[in-house]
Amino acid sequence: MNNTFLKNILISLLFATPFVAFIVASSLFFPYISGKTLAFRVLIEIAFVLYAILALRDPAYRPKLTSISLAFGAFIVIILTADIFGIYPFKSFWSNFERMEGFITHLHLFLYFIMMCAVFTGEKIWTRFFQIALAASVIMGFVGLDPDKMQAGRIFSTLGNSTYLGIYMLFHIFIAGFLLVRLIERKGDKVYKWMIGCIYAAVILFDFYIFYNTGTRGALLGLMAGALLTSVAFAIWEKNKGLKILGMTVLTTIIIVIGSLAFFKESPFIKDRALLSRFAALATFDRVEIEKFATTQGKSRFGIWGIAYEGFKERPILGWGQDNFNYVFNEHYDPNIYDQEQWFDRAHNVFFDWLIAAGALGLLSYLGLFVTAFVAIWRSRAHEKDLHLLFSDKVLLSALLVAYFIHNLFVFDSLTSYMLFFGILAFVNIHDRTVLSWKGLLKTSDTYVQIGSVVAIIAGMVALYYFSLSPYLAGKNLISASTYQAYALKQSNDQTFSAALDAYEKTLSYDGITGISESREQLLQGTIRVLSSSASLDIKNRYLELSKQEFKKQFETSPDDTRYHLFYGSFLARVGESASSTELIKDGATHLMKALELSPNKQSVLFEVGAAKLNEGKNKEALQYFEKAYELQPGYDEARFLYALALIYANDYKTSDEVLSYFKNTRYFSDMRLVRAYYLAKQNAKLYQVLRYRIEYAKKMAVDGDKKGAIKQVEDTVAIMAILKTEGDKVIAEINAMK
Repeated sequence: MNNTFLKNILISLLFATPFVAFIVASSLFFPYISGKTLAFRVLIEIAFVLYAILALRDPAYRPKLTSISLAFGAFIVIILTADIFGIYPFKSFWSNFERMEGFITHLHLFLYFIMMCAVFTGEKIWTRFFQIALAASVIMGFVGLDPDKMQAGRIFSTLGNSTYLGIYMLFHIFIAGFLLVRLIERKGDKVYKWMIGCIYAAVILFDFYIFYNTGTRGALLGLMAGALLTSVAFAIWEKNKGLKILGMTVLTTIIIVIGSLAFFKESPFIKDRALLSRFAALATFDRVEIEKFATTQGKSRFGIWGIAYEGFKERPILGWGQDNFNYVFNEHYDPNIYDQEQWFDRAHNVFFDWLIAAGALGLLSYLGLFVTAFVAIWRSRAHEKDLHLLFSDKVLLSALLVAYFIHNLFVFDSLTSYMLFFGILAFVNIHDRTVLSWKGLLKTSDTYVQIGSVVAIIAGMVALYYFSLSPYLAGKNLISASTYQAYALKQSNDQTFSAALDAYEKTLSYDGITGISESREQLLQGTIRVLSSSASLDIKNRYLELSKQEFKKQFETSPDDTRYHLFYGSFLARVGESASSTELIKDGATHLMKALELSPNKQSVLFEVGAAKLNEGKNKEALQYFEKAYELQPGYDEARFLYALALIYANDYKTSDEVLSYFKNTRYFSDMRLVRAYYLAKQNAKLYQVLRYRIEYAKKMAVDGDKKGAIKQVEDTVAIMAILKTEGDKVIAEINAMK
């Protein structure tokens, strides 16, 4: 293969990367994430082998050291060091199926950046690449208009999350604006410019429509900031009259839109449209909406940012390693966010994420990418015929970086946003000043080229297997295991149960790659279902033994993961209770106590430990765990209710009555767990009172629309205490008579 042929294939592979965003691999675990990342890795691994051969043959394609490439290199070295010395290096390198990030993905992104800088060396090829990316964004938008690609009216298209689509469209809006402004500023045929300009404008409008329907507030703030920066700069400093008028027009439009939203925010037109109302509240800093946000999403954001800061103080220099935020979250858990996600693995703020992943050095090196990019943009001069940035170019590129920066204050990155960000950095990089060239540092003799090419091909094949093929096979077998098991549970077929187990074993045989922890977790959940099924004793024992074997390996590699100690401890405690195995119960208690040691202020852990103690008949001991969970946050209704139940089991009826008085005339007072507690405690008078309330509460359920559930509740209640049958029949008749 000659160099031109190699280069053309390499360019084709890089031009294919924007279409990675369309891959949804239904045959893999986390199909919206896994398929995209694996496809990207394959493209980069093949492309980099070709690039290595090309760079060995022709020094012109070897990397040029610039401020941006040096900053990116420093960033890679720092996160590698942080991952090596982190709390769980394996996961830091390989990540998991849900995120597919880790050092391996960042290494691929770095190679992506290097190749783009080396091969995309002129404005024309970058224009073509950006045009292809815009075409992909339009297709992405049309796919997202499918109702199946929406959730609660918000579009997510093939990205699986409206937030990911929001930042994806934000990038492309700015890219289209960048190309449009370049077209206006450059000389050329007027008819051609009008035709292409109209296409760019249409793309901006369409992508904005899709962007709007993602309902992503963080991205909207970024877009508003970027648009304001651009319009103000054009209106004040731009010399091109057309762009100055455009800047004034955009600035005026922004002011009118925000003013209209503020003035008409109480009108039915805005209030009856969820997304418009959402943006109106944001644009006008609505107090009620801000307070609402502070008790929902904002509550979790502020809570986990505080947790992240505590984690940073513990390991300030190099952090905890990538994908290890869960350790920080569990250790420094804030009881006030009890009603939010229980297993956050990201800080939902890119800067806090890097502070945890790689400490102060990691965050500074990440910020260095923005700083060097800004410097490169604004010091750029026409140093080659085909390479130059005009004032308008610099403004739009800066505005894009500002928009992306602001968006990152509220969310975390995904592969698609990383690709776009590093792609923009590569474009800026070709305009940066070269610090050092590698052209003369390596010999280009045939021997060196041949040896280097062989090494590159072998390294590429190894990378393809370990970084792409192995995770693919593991994910595929995991889905097969779940499919087999679902079928087996319906058919009660031992042969199919065995096939599912074989698929689990195949998945787990790839024990040095992405997703091993998730595979073990899925096995554990599958084992729970099998143990409660009609499968043979032999099948149940095989599942149980494999789970025990795999979780032993899990704790050898990650001994301080609260999640797995809690899940496995609860599993052993329940299995031990049903099998009357004191050994399993004891092992389960050990893991539960370890989980509590690792996360002492997490109510969900305290609940599990308390429940295990109740099952062991240690009611007085159980009470202290439920009491602590309640005292950590008395406003947590579930914690209060479970504390009341624990008091009943501990025979402290006076205190339990005081605690339960809070729940009078609520669903909690009709809860079957309360019925069971009074029944086991032989508190017949209180049991009768609760059962009567259950019958009365059924009326409310029926009024709220759950007539079927209400009737069942009455029937279940009467079945417990037959003396209530007459009253129950009367209520059922009333429910049936409701319209």
